[in-house]
Amino acid sequence: MSVCDVCNVKLKKDSKRFSSAEVKKAVKAGFRQPSSGISSVIDDIAVREFGPEAKNFMEAQWIKQVMNDNSDWLLCPRCAEELEKKAKGRTKTIIRDVMGVVLSLIALALFILLIRWLSQFVSND
Repeated sequence: MSVCDVCNVKLKKDSKRFSSAEVKKAVKAGFRQPSSGISSVIDDIAVREFGPEAKNFMEAQWIKQVMNDNSDWLLCPRCAEELEKKAKGRTKTIIRDVMGVVLSLIALALFILLIRWLSQFVSND
């Protein structure tokens, strides 16, 4: 029987497949392994034995593994939902950032036009 590639729960027919590009995009947007089950126990032991930096190290290793993996990922419904939220959130953030830049450029152009227009009324005596 297959298990979720993120949280290791046994998969049923409602599992969902994601490309490595989709998973990488979500990880860049902040998607992480859930801290539950065996993952949580391992995190607790690592922190107790090696200090709080151990958890950060383990997370960095997981991210590195994801970024180097080019295979598809099979996820349980819970992990799939979280991954989709992160990927969608990143798209919204990028769109919002681009719109902010565009609006700033429009405001700058209008300001320059206003200054040029006002300069017509200033005498150079």
